Amino acid sequence: MFKLSAEGLGKRFHRQWVFKNLDLELNEGERLLITGSNGSGKSTLMRILAGQLNPTKGTVRLTDDNQDLDPEIWYRYISWSGPYMDLYPDFTLAETIRLHFRFRDALLPRTDIIPGLNLEKHADKPLRNYSSGMLHRVKVGLAIFSQSKVLLLDEATTNMDAENSGLVIDWVKKYRENRILIYAGNKPEEFVHFERRLEM
Repeated sequence: MFKLSAEGLGKRFHRQWVFKNLDLELNEGERLLITGSNGSGKSTLMRILAGQLNPTKGTVRLTDDNQDLDPEIWYRYISWSGPYMDLYPDFTLAETIRLHFRFRDALLPRTDIIPGLNLEKHADKPLRNYSSGMLHRVKVGLAIFSQSKVLLLDEATTNMDAENSGLVIDWVKKYRENRILIYAGNKPEEFVHFERRLEM
């Protein structure tokens, strides 16, 4: 059984605590929605859980069959996306996908990824020419379509219209099985797919 857990977790910037004394335990297949106002610490928590930011206090653990995994190899088990992530702006979408999936296994045939993103007409366009909504769709799609034990999605439908927001929610439904899914967001239509909720 794969598990993600946090104990006594806290993060402080300068003298201001964003959050503290947070405990969390999620087993394989469980889903958690994190909500809260802007500045409440949702993105900070997501970055800590992804291993991209150190907590001020407390610990995060990934365990597989009760064996702790070294944080240096967490990237093999976690896929994540957030508005603050960057892509290579001079790469086309096709080049971005080839590079990304050199290091990760895909959950669907690679030839289906660009159609799945609904970006066939833009496959050979440099990402610097994409709108913010299109770029965010690429980030979210790469995370969801990557094989992983843990899927972290921060504000996954930011800058998206209703059609593409619905597309992302459909991806989450289809590819969430047997993964720990943690989703940070505040849109009511996104809440229905989550059994557990954490208010920051």
